[in-house]
Amino acid sequence: MKFSINLKFIFFLVLSIFFTNRLLAESLQDKTAGNISSTAVTNTTPTIGENFEKMKFWYLYFDQGFGGQVNPESIRTEIDNYGAGSRENDASLNLGLLGLYFRLGQSHNLLGSQLVLYDDAYNAWQGHALNVVQSYITLSGMHFFTPRIGEGFFTKLDLGETRASLTDRSSQTVLRTVNGFRVQCGGGYAIPLGKRANYSLLGLLNGIVQTDNSGTNSAAGVEVRLGILF
Repeated sequence: MKFSINLKFIFFLVLSIFFTNRLLAESLQDKTAGNISSTAVTNTTPTIGENFEKMKFWYLYFDQGFGGQVNPESIRTEIDNYGAGSRENDASLNLGLLGLYFRLGQSHNLLGSQLVLYDDAYNAWQGHALNVVQSYITLSGMHFFTPRIGEGFFTKLDLGETRASLTDRSSQTVLRTVNGFRVQCGGGYAIPLGKRANYSLLGLLNGIVQTDNSGTNSAAGVEVRLGILF
């Protein structure tokens, strides 16, 4: 079975959510202005952070992962053939680059997309230096169990296409490239960084399942991620 996600579909889906939520935010801004006036009469004026959070409909997200490098079977076999399967003296990078999320109406749900990059370096026999680079564009969703986005317990689901390349850096030769599909799901806790600043620190534990495009070879793993949502 072959898995595939049309990136154009993801782009237009996120774009439609952007404009829908923009209209909702403008409507909410008018309502909030009226609420602030009536609230001022009763001397219970909301904080700046509370008003801003109610009107905010888009968020940016960056994170750093630890673990989670799940290599396709064919690439793992190639690494073993070069004698680098022990992972001695290697370096790893697991970086979640720009993620853009939109709030779904006035719910506690976010939907968006993120680019994630994995890079593992291996020292192999006879001076060979191997690199495995995986890029992963996600269709991603978050749900917060508290009234405020960016605070308390939450769940996160990511799915999308992956592309893994194994390169021999000593000869600048691409040894193997594998496309696949990846699903990761987990939960964590978000801590707001100040009452007047709409920044939150997120800690997340993910379970990962990845398969190549043939659908016959799969792998699983676990990772921990720390991120900033604002």
